[in-house]
Amino acid sequence: MSSGRVDDLADRLGLDLSRQVRSLSKGNKQKVGIVAAFMHEPDLLVLDEPTIGLDPIVQQTFLAMVREARSAGRTVFMSSHLLSEVEETADRVAIIRDGRLVLVSDLSSVRRVRRFEVTFAHPVTATELGAPRGVGDVQIRRGPLDPHRDRRSHD
Repeated sequence: MSSGRVDDLADRLGLDLSRQVRSLSKGNKQKVGIVAAFMHEPDLLVLDEPTIGLDPIVQQTFLAMVREARSAGRTVFMSSHLLSEVEETADRVAIIRDGRLVLVSDLSSVRRVRRFEVTFAHPVTATELGAPRGVGDVQIRRGPLDPHRDRRSHD
């Protein structure tokens, strides 16, 4: 790794390398982490919510860096709650809910996943509700006065 590589990454992200890290804003500390992740050009990058605290222009620069890494044959695992980021960078998507992997798929399949919440005036069971076509997971949550509140039933 050359200092030129670090300088190039810092320039792209608008990061002032002469300042001490503890004096930087949250967004600039995030930039330091991005430079540290990319500077060695690793075969595998694992990035957790890397764009939090970045302004929109720097976010776009970062996403371009991810696409470049991917085009160079490197693997990037990136967590994000922003579907727009995922759409711009991902070949495959995994969704984790409550600590469990619930979906691994291509992006077009993920776009078809929808979540709906329906509230009934009177309690219903999963059997009474049935399983509408195309629905993969039905959860029944009891009302606030029901002693069985938050009990879940999967069909």
